[in-house]
Amino acid sequence: HLEAGPAAAGGHTGTRPAGSGLAAADQRAGAGRAVPLNPAGVPATNGMYSHAVRVGDTLYVSGQAAFDEEGRLVGEGSMTEQAEHVFRCLGAILADQGAGFGDIAFLRTYLTDMDDRAEYGRVRRKYITGTPPASTTVEVSKLFMPGLLLEVDAIVALPS
Repeated sequence: HLEAGPAAAGGHTGTRPAGSGLAAADQRAGAGRAVPLNPAGVPATNGMYSHAVRVGDTLYVSGQAAFDEEGRLVGEGSMTEQAEHVFRCLGAILADQGAGFGDIAFLRTYLTDMDDRAEYGRVRRKYITGTPPASTTVEVSKLFMPGLLLEVDAIVALPS
């Protein structure tokens, strides 16, 4: 999502890349290969990336941001609303692969204002309970869509 250039400037087109719609068994069958995943229930990407890629028992989740199926910003100006949307999308991606928030090994968060960290943290703690994953939180000057306050990506150790 942090890419620059025409695709980023053009915004969300609502297309789903070729990896969409694979059954869970088909996705798991690609052990050792990179299998792109775009589960239903998560707003479609712009076609330039997949929501996640599974390689064996590791899931790499692309940055999740607060936009809906039509590419419109969700929760303009509200860190709480945007963070809730992001974690719901992340939860749907995890569930699609038989995982949960407790399976996240690493979580990276990009904030456009570090002063929003406490508000973000309140939402994060609703979803990530118990021992937290390894994490990095950084402030960035802007994200790929005007009005976005955060983006979250993850690396997940999938249950065997």
